[in-house]
Amino acid sequence: MLTEFENLGKPIHEILTIYPKVIATGKDAGKTKYFLKSFIPFSSGNEEVQVYVEGGKSAPEEIIRQLWVYKLIHQYGYHADQIDLEKSVQFGTEIGTKSADIIVYTDATKTTPKLIIECKRPKRKDGIEQL
Repeated sequence: MLTEFENLGKPIHEILTIYPKVIATGKDAGKTKYFLKSFIPFSSGNEEVQVYVEGGKSAPEEIIRQLWVYKLIHQYGYHADQIDLEKSVQFGTEIGTKSADIIVYTDATKTTPKLIIECKRPKRKDGIEQL
């Protein structure tokens, strides 16, 4: 159960838009993949992300990320233009080798990070080292 998101004001299935697409070409031709429309574009410019493929990989941490973005905007009052997703960050001397799941900046100039959030799928216990 995703208890962190019980107080969003509406059920999760009414907040997230997940939809299927049948892949037409390539090695996955004929497979159905499920995508989620992001509340804000990723740093790469993508506005959707795959969350599941039939008979294969799922990405439950992406659902968690989107629920956090929703909560940051609708409950904590941050503006979408203050938030970046999958943004490369500098840690010490390492530049651009790691990316943060969510960065909330102090304002829309996106110069000074205020929050850095690392998302994990439900019930996962590790991740502190990554953060």
